[in-house]
Amino acid sequence: MKKSLFAAVLVGLLLGSLVPVQARGHRSGCCAPAGDMCYAPGYAPECQVNWVEQVMTGYRSEMRSKVVPTQVTRYVSETVPETVKYTEMVPSWTPTKRTETYYTCVPKQVAYNYTVNVPVVTPTVQKQTYYTCVPRQVAYNYTVNVPVYTPTVQKQTYYTCVPTTVAVQVPVCQMVSCQECDPCTGCTYNSCKPVTVMQTCNKVVMQQVAQEREVTVNVCTYRAETRTAYNTTYEMVPQTREVTVNVCSYRAETRTGYSTTYETQAQTREVTVNVYSCQAVEKTATVNRLVSRPVTETVNVTQNYCEMVPYTYTVKVAVPCAAPAPTMCYGH
Repeated sequence: MKKSLFAAVLVGLLLGSLVPVQARGHRSGCCAPAGDMCYAPGYAPECQVNWVEQVMTGYRSEMRSKVVPTQVTRYVSETVPETVKYTEMVPSWTPTKRTETYYTCVPKQVAYNYTVNVPVVTPTVQKQTYYTCVPRQVAYNYTVNVPVYTPTVQKQTYYTCVPTTVAVQVPVCQMVSCQECDPCTGCTYNSCKPVTVMQTCNKVVMQQVAQEREVTVNVCTYRAETRTAYNTTYEMVPQTREVTVNVCSYRAETRTGYSTTYETQAQTREVTVNVYSCQAVEKTATVNRLVSRPVTETVNVTQNYCEMVPYTYTVKVAVPCAAPAPTMCYGH
């Protein structure tokens, strides 16, 4: 791909070097042979270049795949019988007579004395003091603040909106004529480009202006006044009266009770128990053991690779037109 692009650029440079001097322009316009009149910029019929299409060959990379036989190793598991020896403990029980001691609980009645308090109720006349609530009016003084309003003249500041004209800078887009050079023919031509410039404009804004005026407002003041009120209070007054109440007293009495206790007594008896014992016995068994062995085999593996594939494309090449023999061109 890079070789084809380099070849196309080289052919264009060689063909461009064969263009007559009349086809190459300067800043002031196209050149004419020495002693002839130069044409105005943008007008040179003998300086035009012809473009023809030419088929070029390039290369691009494409991914291809192919099947390649490859040897791989895998492990195969198989079961192999194996004889092993092991020792097994065989239990045995032997009946044996033994003398066993056990305990039994025997109930027994035991007498005991205890004391109880017997309540005795005796009617008794006693003096009792009780209280009654007696209401009473109590005078007290309190102070209140009475509002007093007095008309007063005060100065008030208020604001009004006044229109004012101010100058501001506004960006404006203008089209400016400028000369440019054609990269193909080398001729200059006039074109218009947008240019942003700042322009001064007048704008009306509203400003707040402070002013004063006199207004009459009511000023509130407070005057303290003393007033009298009455509050009802309650007093507890003690009084005495005779009442008959039951007075409880306790008399101690001794009583006898019985409780059941249990005594533990030891006894013996003969019992037959099984005595446990173990004997070692050697045994032989066949077990299956899992082993793995490597196996090599050939399998087809798909591999990807990159291949350069040629292709054709069309480009435009500059061809010089028929023109007089090139002569020396003087700059302007």
